Amino acid sequence: MCGGPGPVSADFGSFTVIFAIAVLSPLVSDAFGRRVRVSALVIEILAGAAVGPHGLGLAHTTGAVIALSEFGLAFLIFLAGFELDFARVRGRPIATAGLGWLVSLAIGVGIGAAAVTRSGVTSWAVLGLGIATTGLVVLLPLWRDAGMGDTALGALGSAIGTAGEFGPLVVLSLVLTDRSAVRTTVVLVVFALVAVGGAVLAARPKSLRVVASLTRHTHGVGQLPVRITVLILVALLWLTTSVGLDALLGAFAAGILVRLGSSGLDLDAVGANFDAIGYGILVPVFFVVSGMELDVGALVHDPRAILRVPLFLVGLLVARGAPVWLLHCRVLPRGERWPLALFSATTLPIVVVIVELARSAHLIDPSTSVALVTAAVLSVLAFPTAAFALLDRIPGGVPGGLAPAPPTRPDDPGRDGAAEDPGRGAGPTVQ
Repeated sequence: MCGGPGPVSADFGSFTVIFAIAVLSPLVSDAFGRRVRVSALVIEILAGAAVGPHGLGLAHTTGAVIALSEFGLAFLIFLAGFELDFARVRGRPIATAGLGWLVSLAIGVGIGAAAVTRSGVTSWAVLGLGIATTGLVVLLPLWRDAGMGDTALGALGSAIGTAGEFGPLVVLSLVLTDRSAVRTTVVLVVFALVAVGGAVLAARPKSLRVVASLTRHTHGVGQLPVRITVLILVALLWLTTSVGLDALLGAFAAGILVRLGSSGLDLDAVGANFDAIGYGILVPVFFVVSGMELDVGALVHDPRAILRVPLFLVGLLVARGAPVWLLHCRVLPRGERWPLALFSATTLPIVVVIVELARSAHLIDPSTSVALVTAAVLSVLAFPTAAFALLDRIPGGVPGGLAPAPPTRPDDPGRDGAAEDPGRGAGPTVQ
């Protein structure tokens, strides 16, 4: 393995460049300051495009690089499922979010159909699905840093983001498949039943001996919760791909199962380990490699593709922001609906996934795929910044006076057996 030159040596060279970008991206993000809030993942994608085969050629998408990138994507979707707290979004929030996403999908398909007519795009369904997404995994760290994790606005945003990520994953399994729609639907239903059964088992109270063993091995060389988690994740990835579903459905289900199965454990400690593995190692590789695979030259050399960027950006705001703004008119005052709408129109990871899968299936041309990803990058740059600026103008700093939940008493371990954390606390439940 450490012998002469070959593909492995080239992989190490590419990995060196990729992880150098991963180290620099949060530092560059901090340099922009809190007012701009440029996400590190945007920097990773842009830097990846600069050093990749279509740029300076300093890094290449070899087999090992692609494999680690795909696992990074799976872990990213796993983290989205793990962060989902059903106690906060159950009832009206998730029902409203689901309805809003269906409306967004209809609007997105309309925009995609218009783009097909005007620019010869090969698949309006791909564009419509990409426009009807929300980047929950992008927003969660921003909300956590801003202290929104325990607010009612954060709960509504989590429900909307869940619908905007999980809905496209289900549709992807229906659209980008060689199976018949009926057969795929049956497989989806069976998988859902299996996942629900697993969730019920995971949520059951554990014996004190099991909890003690897991707690004892949370730290140190054992890391038993992490090892069990990776086993669950890989097993569900294998299961979903074996039955012809998109692997990311398995990753999302794995996150939910692990979240439910972590009751009684120190959720902060377990989550910190997942963050270290995901955001510290795997996730940056996915975003840098995604940038490396973008053919920016296709956008530059196609004037029509450049014009599609603002079209897609406005499409995101209309398709995702407008339904959220309208459907929450009785839940939030006008001044708070605008930030929620802007957050809802922020996307990127699922768009990258859709583009990569569509390109592999030859359903979208390179210039249009770059235009859609560019619009998603601009949404991450512009929409959260505008949303936070609007929130800063609200008296009291916290949206609409929706204060965080009161801190837990020292003798009250909380629902998950851990002290409350702004990023993972229970927070108020919006009915």
